[in-house]
Amino acid sequence: MLFNTIKEKLRRTPAIVLLIFVYIGILPHCLSYQNSWVQPEELYIKSFVLKTGPDLNVKDIKNGLFWQLFEYKPRCTRPLSSYFEIIDTKFRCWLWRYIMPHPSLSLTWIFSLILGPLFLYRLLKNIGIGPNIAMSMVAFYLATPGVLSIEAMLFRPAKPMTNFFIIFCLYLASKLKKDFLDAKMPVPIIKFLICWAITAASFYWDETALLIFPAVLFIFPSLFRRKSFLFLWLLLPLITVVAYLKIIPYLCVLAGHEQPHLLNYDLVQSIHQPHTIYNSIQYLGMNARNLILETMGIFSFSNTSSKFIALSMGLAIASWLTIFFYILRTKKKFDPLLVFLILLLFFFNTMMSVTMFIWGPYYYGAFWSIFFVIFLSKYIERSNIPKLLLLICTFFIIISTTNSFIGTNIIYKKYHWYPYSPDTIEDYFKGTRLFFDKRDTPVFSDKEIKSSIYNYWTKVRKGTDRKTMLLPRELGWLPIEIEPTKNYQRSIPGALFKSTFRNKFTDGADIFDWLVQKGYLVKYPPASYFIKEDIETTITSGLKQKYPDRWEEILNILKETQLKQPYFYSYIAILNTEHNRLMQGIADYSMAIETDPNLAEAYNNRANIYFKLGDLSGAIADYTKAVDLKPGYEDAYYNLGFAYYKQGNLPQAIFNYSKAIEINPKDTVAYDNRAIIYYQLKEYDKAWEDVHKMQVLGTAVNPELINALTAARHEN
Repeated sequence: MLFNTIKEKLRRTPAIVLLIFVYIGILPHCLSYQNSWVQPEELYIKSFVLKTGPDLNVKDIKNGLFWQLFEYKPRCTRPLSSYFEIIDTKFRCWLWRYIMPHPSLSLTWIFSLILGPLFLYRLLKNIGIGPNIAMSMVAFYLATPGVLSIEAMLFRPAKPMTNFFIIFCLYLASKLKKDFLDAKMPVPIIKFLICWAITAASFYWDETALLIFPAVLFIFPSLFRRKSFLFLWLLLPLITVVAYLKIIPYLCVLAGHEQPHLLNYDLVQSIHQPHTIYNSIQYLGMNARNLILETMGIFSFSNTSSKFIALSMGLAIASWLTIFFYILRTKKKFDPLLVFLILLLFFFNTMMSVTMFIWGPYYYGAFWSIFFVIFLSKYIERSNIPKLLLLICTFFIIISTTNSFIGTNIIYKKYHWYPYSPDTIEDYFKGTRLFFDKRDTPVFSDKEIKSSIYNYWTKVRKGTDRKTMLLPRELGWLPIEIEPTKNYQRSIPGALFKSTFRNKFTDGADIFDWLVQKGYLVKYPPASYFIKEDIETTITSGLKQKYPDRWEEILNILKETQLKQPYFYSYIAILNTEHNRLMQGIADYSMAIETDPNLAEAYNNRANIYFKLGDLSGAIADYTKAVDLKPGYEDAYYNLGFAYYKQGNLPQAIFNYSKAIEINPKDTVAYDNRAIIYYQLKEYDKAWEDVHKMQVLGTAVNPELINALTAARHEN
């Protein structure tokens, strides 16, 4: 009986086999340890989230509005994404206690791999698509590169959750149409308001969710025959803009964070600029081609010559031609969704021109797959293509989209560093720029990577010292829930690194550029660098070849600079201070000190802010703490000397300037300041001594000081 039921079900809907194939074959392959990875930004975000502990607590409510951490720029439009990130981080942290979670596992998988496909299937059924075609298109949707990228890369939950809500809101609209309008019944106001409210809430996952607003108008125009419904729907953008500009910024301030000004967000400012319009026109063809063809699996960024890939792409092209042949045989009927797809191409192209071309259809283009599948389903439904033929065609297409995704994923996994990535992904293959790694295949196999993580996890469970443990660099920074506890030391503030390096060598700028070009240093915006390669092996080998006489000096600078890097709170504080957000800077340095009470740099930098604010007592206290923690801290001694000078305590100012000079006998600025104080104390001989030392060091001395000392000598 059961066998007959299954047989009958397969006869009516053979696409069930296709969907099963995607879940048990395609998804495990594309989400394997070899293909999955973690976006490096997540290290900072998850480190911050775990500062409040591994369990959810009241502090997380305020932290969810800390836009400086989650967005870095005054973008406050995605609070739901931030809160989901907090929950997701602590879920993964909890999971680590019991089992080894998959590298890119996220709670978004529930929505992307289960609920999203389910509601997409029901949406297609509601708009009149048969179950076999609907199931085939859901399988195709799951295998598109944009959708797979959401699962393979552990990044912000904004895009996957937005894609789910686009599907879910369209499903709700389709259900209203089917249950009421198609039955010649008016839509109940309460049900419309529920759909309206869910749509309104969706806009706070990510700005691309605003696509729901025009999409429902285009696909289900009959819902808005009632003027009251149309009026309510047209209110959505206005309410959202008010929330973006006023309500959410107010909540951020209420939570103790600085007020974000969305209009100062550089992407918002650049949208209407002439160069953006020019770029959108210039790259429209390329971006549209990449988006459409890669979604269809007939275009792959893969440098590997493989007969299998070529064969699968050829079969995919033949499959699409077959499907289009059946579609073209049907009677043409205008569909407003086609207009919406064309508008989407312009929207996507503009977004690429404003942000980064290299993202392409990968990740950012995932929303396209939803509307492309809906449009395609409607035309296939009219084509009367045989079920078995559609199954075969879709099977070959899915195989090819999988190859397309993997080829692209290899590139993104290795080159996702914004300033040192190709301007367009084609540049990588044209060889128009030098990149730090030309390999097109992962260094570690799926088995090796999984084994490494498992061994790491086992040691953690046994309480082994994590500082001594290493993971293959191919992993991204995994496991991210454990790595933050190692006091991550690979990030270097850009200003600190450049000044140290360039002051050491006359050709420091050239050496620095070479390190970046080779990929040993990788820039992370806005002012930080990562040492990407292993400092003891890969970098050493390269330095010996390039700089045989100075490689040890260069290597030591890299090591020393690594050790100087502040914690993440200090990194954020640097940014806040640079943008004159002084009170927030103090709060961030205070958090850094709370994280590590021995962090002398945080005390020194917080003292600098106190000094700017005129709080000399606070500055002196922090400078003193910094030199107590780090007796050789030249900058802190100099700063302490200047603070005492401003306070009028000249003997203490001299004492601290002298300590700075003791640490660095070439500190000409300290000599200069000490000489001025000696002059004010009428200790002219000592002042002259400092002047002579500056002259010996080749530093020009202030003529006014020379004249004043000369006049004092004549008077005496």
